[in-house]
Amino acid sequence: MSSPSHRTDRPVHGSVRPRYAWVDVAKGACIALVVLLHATNFMVGREMADPRWSDFNALLQPVRMPLFFLASGLFLAKTLALPWRAVLARRVVPLVYVYVLWTFLRWAYFTLFPATSGTAEAGSIWKPIRAMVIPDSGMWFIFALAVFTVAARALVHVPTVVQLVGTAVLSVASPYLAFDSWTWHNMAGLFVFFLLGAYAAVHAHAVAAVATPVRAATALLVFVCGYTLVRDTVASSSSLAHFGLTLVGLVAGILVAATLARYRFTEPLQQLGRRTLQVFLLHEIAFGTLVAVLTVAGLDLVDAQRIPLGPVVVTAFAVAASLTAHRVAMRCGLRWLFTKPALLPALQAVRAHARSVRVRSVLPDRHAAVLAWPRARRRVPAPRPGQVPPRLP
Repeated sequence: MSSPSHRTDRPVHGSVRPRYAWVDVAKGACIALVVLLHATNFMVGREMADPRWSDFNALLQPVRMPLFFLASGLFLAKTLALPWRAVLARRVVPLVYVYVLWTFLRWAYFTLFPATSGTAEAGSIWKPIRAMVIPDSGMWFIFALAVFTVAARALVHVPTVVQLVGTAVLSVASPYLAFDSWTWHNMAGLFVFFLLGAYAAVHAHAVAAVATPVRAATALLVFVCGYTLVRDTVASSSSLAHFGLTLVGLVAGILVAATLARYRFTEPLQQLGRRTLQVFLLHEIAFGTLVAVLTVAGLDLVDAQRIPLGPVVVTAFAVAASLTAHRVAMRCGLRWLFTKPALLPALQAVRAHARSVRVRSVLPDRHAAVLAWPRARRRVPAPRPGQVPPRLP
């Protein structure tokens, strides 16, 4: 086993904000598990993978997205303290841009190549339009981040305890609420974990600071036992029991991530945790295209379900292909596919000119006279010999 490389409870500086290794490991693990879930659903639905992989994903369900949202909110507290305009410009608008762009790109791709689609995105043009309000694909995560940020900024003056208790009650009550969309149902249940990341970050880092292999293994065992108890007893119908199980899973997830982050062999996972967006956007296209191409080539993938690690292989391919496609896009100048482009230089110049005109138009008359005085002074002719020079007004 590799030796520990560094402490994970201390921030790694060198960027705009400090990075914590355990956070990168947690996010890398979460995005890998999301890809595994989607690959499993795609393959099991086509009888290309062992159905027992669905049981494995069910075990991870109480932790996978809650930990992802908690990690996404960890560094949000300072942003929420900014004015609305800054929050929208820095956080919300970039998310909305990516969501709208890729909703239509994915719709176009899956409609042109329906064999690659594992979701309900393909079809009428009304589907991506409807998705602007009701997401119906894996893109819902990005939609939720934008909605959660707006909601958190709107609640910034509400006491933190009230926010956390209120959203926890919403999470517990969400299974009993009537929603026309599974995505809004998920968002109602997960908003509390996003706020936990924003307002309880110091506690999350404190848990990571005391992580040891023994504590991580113990917490993981408690979670697995709790999951089995909830699944096989009458508690399976209790949303409160599921909420408590998720809290246990979050502690276990943080301890495991912090323990793993101390070893150098997790560096690829940390790197993945810093590149979750491109994987999130591209992985379904990647593995859908792979399976479609292999099927057209004549490979019997139904028979290939005998390969025990089939979904893991497809997941690894999808992650690698997504990162490679992103790298190629960057080299080809297609940064706008992943990042909201800045205003065009001409438009920036127009905005700067309009701003300067607006500022001058609101200046008092005495300020305008001061601004005009140097020009007036330059227009005054030099006095002739013996002539009294004119006085400026």
